[in-house]
Amino acid sequence: MVKAFSDGLPFPVDDPLSSLHPSARVILEAARQILAQEGFAALSLQAIAHRAGMNKAAVHYHFGSKDGLIVAIVDALIHDECLDLVRETRSLSGEQKLRAYIRGILGMVNDAHSFQNYFELLPYIVRDPILRARVADLYRWYFQWTISCVGFEDVTRDPGVIQAFAQLVVAISDGLALQRLLNPDGFAAEHPYALLESLLYDVMAGRARVDRFSDLE
Repeated sequence: MVKAFSDGLPFPVDDPLSSLHPSARVILEAARQILAQEGFAALSLQAIAHRAGMNKAAVHYHFGSKDGLIVAIVDALIHDECLDLVRETRSLSGEQKLRAYIRGILGMVNDAHSFQNYFELLPYIVRDPILRARVADLYRWYFQWTISCVGFEDVTRDPGVIQAFAQLVVAISDGLALQRLLNPDGFAAEHPYALLESLLYDVMAGRARVDRFSDLE
């Protein structure tokens, strides 16, 4: 279900945490801890119930199945952070808007807990057609979220170019998050994000071409 927010950019699902019963939140947090500490292989309903101090029936009652629980985990990963950044950037423009976006997305990438959960779940999601479609919907929202936060419409009105920008920036963030997880002590995401900010600023200021799709056809 799509929930409308005052910022005008609806999230694909209702707020995944505020709509949950307190017991369901405990179960969800237990599952996230298992993912972060032991990996997906350890994510059984019995293990989740044990860590949450409940029985398996409670997990089934609140989430229906393991897939239902996985959907809730994915929905909740960076939900609040995304909507906060939309609200922060909508009143800004130009360099201030771009800087706020870079600062916000850098904070998400440096939150290893959220991205570790996502990468733990990703192989399972890719193999399940229902979960794959659900996460594909979330990615479509992330593209629109990126467009809104950065202000790509100010550069060009070509929807293909705007979409390509968003896809590229989202892919960069996913890739940098993975590199940080692989080398948490030796990889500084601040450096590539500083370069990304500089490159995007050149694009936003009209110092870089954004209409070269025809060269690839």
